[in-house]
Amino acid sequence: MPRTIPAVLWCACLLMSGFAPQSAAAGEPGREELTAKKLLARMSWEYANCKSYRDSGVLETAAIGADGSRTVVKKPFSTAFVRPDRFRFEHFSGPDHYLIWSEGRKVQRLAQSWDGAPRVRTLDSLGDAVEASLGVGRSPVFSVPVLLLPGTFKMRPLTALARMERIADAKLGKEDCFRVAGDYLDSPVVIWIDKKTFLIRRIDSSLKGKDSRADDTTTYEPAMDRNIPDKLLRFETPK
Repeated sequence: MPRTIPAVLWCACLLMSGFAPQSAAAGEPGREELTAKKLLARMSWEYANCKSYRDSGVLETAAIGADGSRTVVKKPFSTAFVRPDRFRFEHFSGPDHYLIWSEGRKVQRLAQSWDGAPRVRTLDSLGDAVEASLGVGRSPVFSVPVLLLPGTFKMRPLTALARMERIADAKLGKEDCFRVAGDYLDSPVVIWIDKKTFLIRRIDSSLKGKDSRADDTTTYEPAMDRNIPDKLLRFETPK
């Protein structure tokens, strides 16, 4: 059964949540009055209605052991998207290289092969491509594609935070950001939202084990509604 949510229904849901993009454009009065729910609705609307989007980023994971030892691993990723159906997502996780790509009805996936199957496979849908790469599909690096294509993936969107609240604004480099905290799949999360563009600049999350903890910091360099060179949208296998 198709999972795609029609754009009209998506926008209607956002309007019901109390967000109206027209009022935001009219000088955006009273930003200090924006609640966590309204901030996430505005953020979600920007992604769901953009014409194009690209980013580069890094997922930095700090694994903290019971003895206090700390191991940090950095995993770069990038996204390129032109509505309605040109999509490319690339992610490096240690020695593993993931690439998920679509254009029209054609969907391809590059991933590490442990069963002798070809590394490059053709799938029926983007959702299937992500489900076949569970490590990617459940990773914070895939949060933005879920917002760009609402209803396409099974992964829960960041807007579905439990106990969400707006916390103190903060600066990330030179950028001023709103911040929203909450629980995502029972783990604490803080989302940094650029005040100018309402795009995600950073996601902080933490996962606790019995004797260890993993702290993730996912940072983004995003650009919306700009020209994207064709080479960034191609599926090219590594040489």
